[in-house]
Amino acid sequence: MDRPFNDAWLVLKQQTYQSNLGEHEDFFPSPYGPVVAYHGTTGDNFTNIMGGAGMQTHDPNYATMSTNPSESASYAVQRSGDAKNTPMYQSQPMMIGVRQAAFDQNHPNYIGLSHGMKNADDYAGAEHFGGNIPRQFLTNVPMSNEILGDTMQAREGRQDIIDRNMSYPAESQSHASGRVQDMQDVPPTQFPIVNQRGEVRPQEPTQSQMSRSKWLKNAPTGEQMMADYNQQMTQYMQPNPVQQPQDPFQTQLNFGGEQTA
Repeated sequence: MDRPFNDAWLVLKQQTYQSNLGEHEDFFPSPYGPVVAYHGTTGDNFTNIMGGAGMQTHDPNYATMSTNPSESASYAVQRSGDAKNTPMYQSQPMMIGVRQAAFDQNHPNYIGLSHGMKNADDYAGAEHFGGNIPRQFLTNVPMSNEILGDTMQAREGRQDIIDRNMSYPAESQSHASGRVQDMQDVPPTQFPIVNQRGEVRPQEPTQSQMSRSKWLKNAPTGEQMMADYNQQMTQYMQPNPVQQPQDPFQTQLNFGGEQTA
């Protein structure tokens, strides 16, 4: 490989976000481990989360994840149904999987065991977590018949609600038109590129910033600004140490009340 191509390839790798197949479907292999928790939401929120925003919560102590997929799906169906009388805002239930590395590296808050949706023993043994989760630890989990078949709506014989909400579009008319308008009026939202440690990629100083610095008192020179940037990029590009699971089967989380070995 010649030097110009090698340099260009290095720049390209630094400028682009390196995704992997495991970020798009739960059954694809992923360096972030298996899916161990779930977040039920609407298609509109799914678009934002998986578009780069990640899971963001106003309160880290508010339960947003469950280790039982049908419990999370129950919330998704319920939230989707909130727009049953407003067609412009209807979007179908969607589910997001949270991979093991989010717990190993990002450490969501443990909220406690499921308190049940209608009865205290509903989804007994499922664990709840809260907190922000970066995009790279998330993946799509299809709403399978098996998962939907154990939702609270299915348990109560309300298949009609499931069928209605699942027939909604993946993204509501209002949300889609708002995205199109935003793209026409202003540049699309640029979510920060982060590495596995959650560090935001350093911004390279512009020529304007470096030129202007020589007229500002006590400001670093353009050369100093570039040196600082290169040092920050060196740290940012360092590979994340491989974290071995606490047990050989990656079953740190307690599923369904069963004790892990």
